[in-house]
Amino acid sequence: MKRFFPVWPLFALFLTLSSCAVKQKDTLPAPPPEGGNDVMTEDIKDLVEAQDGQLVIEQCKKAANGIGREQCYKYSATLQTITANEPPQGKSTKTVKKSSTTKSGKKVEKIRKIVVSGRCQPQCLIYARCRSGFMSCRLGNTNPLSWWPCAKSQGLTSQIPLPGSVMLLEKQDDSRMRVGHAVYVEEVCKLKNGRFLLRVSHANYNRRCSLDLDAKVLYDPKNRTAEFLSGAWGKWAKKLKAFGFVTG
Repeated sequence: MKRFFPVWPLFALFLTLSSCAVKQKDTLPAPPPEGGNDVMTEDIKDLVEAQDGQLVIEQCKKAANGIGREQCYKYSATLQTITANEPPQGKSTKTVKKSSTTKSGKKVEKIRKIVVSGRCQPQCLIYARCRSGFMSCRLGNTNPLSWWPCAKSQGLTSQIPLPGSVMLLEKQDDSRMRVGHAVYVEEVCKLKNGRFLLRVSHANYNRRCSLDLDAKVLYDPKNRTAEFLSGAWGKWAKKLKAFGFVTG
């Protein structure tokens, strides 16, 4: 007589593992795709060839999130409220109350309306939050300078660039970058000399909220410096100090 092994325990185990996988997918960011130089994009290859052998790449990895580049730029009016509680774009009216005391000791309160102009959108941080999906440290009017120490206290930072992370640049007085700058990391290529070649995208690089896609940046983790090799900042941004990378 043949014995048959019951299949229901295997079916129950399959359901358990499936539910765990779904739960993990909802709570953790999607991991970067595995791969080596075959992941390297064509524009990275062109840049390496133009460097005449100065850049030797060991491995490249691209970000693997499903948030569109143009979507995050197009829907900035909605994103400014969702991601950072930013003031609305354009002009709005604000009521201001001012109290004063007359010579006779009588208190007088004056109410007047003033026109307030909101900043253009998306700002660099709003765009980087949208691309990465990171919602940590929403402190109201958060900027890169305040995001870094908050994220670091929560263990959400790295000194090594990761695809899908956000590089935060420090305050740069000579370039009028007084609150730092947030840059989304599209692709990371590890070089044999210990540095990294990054492909990045960022908004508001010109204080008019324009979008710069696929700029190439040479990052030195030892000195925490970023050198833009191409893109809108390619001509001047050569030794920008960086805090590091926000990872969540």
